[in-house]
Amino acid sequence: MYLNMKKVAICLPTYKRSEMLSRSIQLILDQTFRDFDLFICNDASPDKTREVVNSFTDERIHYIENQINLGIPKTLNKLFSASQSEYVITFHNHDEYQPDFLEKTVFFLDTHPEVIRVFTGVRIINQAGGVIAEHAPNHPQILSGEKTLKKILNSWRLDCFVLTVYVLIRRSVLDKNPFDEQLGFDCDQDLSLRLCLKGDIGYIREPLVSFREREDSHPLVLDRKKPLFSNEKLFLINTERYYKKKCFQYYLALMWLRVRCILKRIKMDMRLWYKRI
Repeated sequence: MYLNMKKVAICLPTYKRSEMLSRSIQLILDQTFRDFDLFICNDASPDKTREVVNSFTDERIHYIENQINLGIPKTLNKLFSASQSEYVITFHNHDEYQPDFLEKTVFFLDTHPEVIRVFTGVRIINQAGGVIAEHAPNHPQILSGEKTLKKILNSWRLDCFVLTVYVLIRRSVLDKNPFDEQLGFDCDQDLSLRLCLKGDIGYIREPLVSFREREDSHPLVLDRKKPLFSNEKLFLINTERYYKKKCFQYYLALMWLRVRCILKRIKMDMRLWYKRI
C-alpha cells in the first residue's frame, strides 16, 4: 500500500491500448486540481505500455504490472487497495476529460458531506475525437440513493443511468474489495447499484467527460448480445438485494424484470435479423 497519501487516488487500468495511454496520462496530469496520485495497472499487455508510462517523470504516477492477465475486476480491486486516499475514482485509457473535472467533483464532495459520490454529464466521441452526442440529463443536483436504485431496477432499458466510471467516491463507503470478481465488465455497474443503498448521489450536469466509442475489436462490440445477457444477471442480483426476497413486491419486480428481458431479446433479435437481409 502507498502511504504518502494525496486527497484523491486515480485508478487507471490498461490493457493493449498503449497508443492511447500517453494522451490519457497527460490529460490527467493537466488537471487544475493537483492533490492526487495516479495509479496505473498494466494488466499484462503485450505492447509498449511500460515504456509509455516510464516516459513520464511526474512523482504522482505509480506503476503496477500484473504478471498475468487478471481481467478488469481483479485489476480494479488491486488498484483500489494501493492507497487509502479520502476520495477514489476510476479513469479509463481511451476517454477524455476536461481540465477542471477533478476540481469540480472534489469541491462538490467537500461541500456536500451527505453525498457519497458524484458524477457529471458526458459527451460521446468517435475514435478520432469528434463529438457524436451529449448526455446531460436534467437530474437534480442530489439524488436519493435508494430512490435512484428503484428507478434503475424498474427502467425499460435495463441500464444504469448513474455513471459507473469517472465517479468520485468517498473511500469510507467502500468495502475492502469493492468489485465483484465474478461479474467481468459489469463489475463497475454492480458497484454503482450497490452504492445506492449506502447514500445519496451528487450530479454536475456540465459534460466534463468524453466517452470514446469502443474499437471494433473490443469484446463487447464483437458480441453485441453479451451486454444484454450480462445486464439481465446484474439486474437480477440487485433486484434480490434491494427487495431482500422477503415481500410480495420482490416477486412482482422479478416478473417485471423477466418481461423486459424477453422484450429486449426480441428487439435485439429483430435488429440482427434486419441487418442480415
